[in-house]
Amino acid sequence: MGEYGLIEKYIIDTTGAVGDLLQSGSYFFLETTALLARGYLFHISGERYNAEFKPSSPDQWRWTIGILAFPAPRFELRTDFVTGRSLFQDSGQDDTWAFWEQLHVSL
Repeated sequence: MGEYGLIEKYIIDTTGAVGDLLQSGSYFFLETTALLARGYLFHISGERYNAEFKPSSPDQWRWTIGILAFPAPRFELRTDFVTGRSLFQDSGQDDTWAFWEQLHVSL
């Protein structure tokens, strides 16, 4: 396991029960990693989501930076610092900050 990059871009169409188009939006995701040492990777990602192509619908941005570790067989540990921001046409909101940890165990 080593370095990799990932890019995703989607157009999101939401339809009603009769099949009529209710709204159209977009999603973009970018992620990359760099090998620090065997079993330890540095990763950074960014994503943007907009539910509707309208000025009244905010852009939701989120940036993540962290460490992905495989300290032992069948164990994965992920530690992230995350910041998010909502941008409206005329204003914005305060940024959000979070610290995430995940432990995955394979049986």
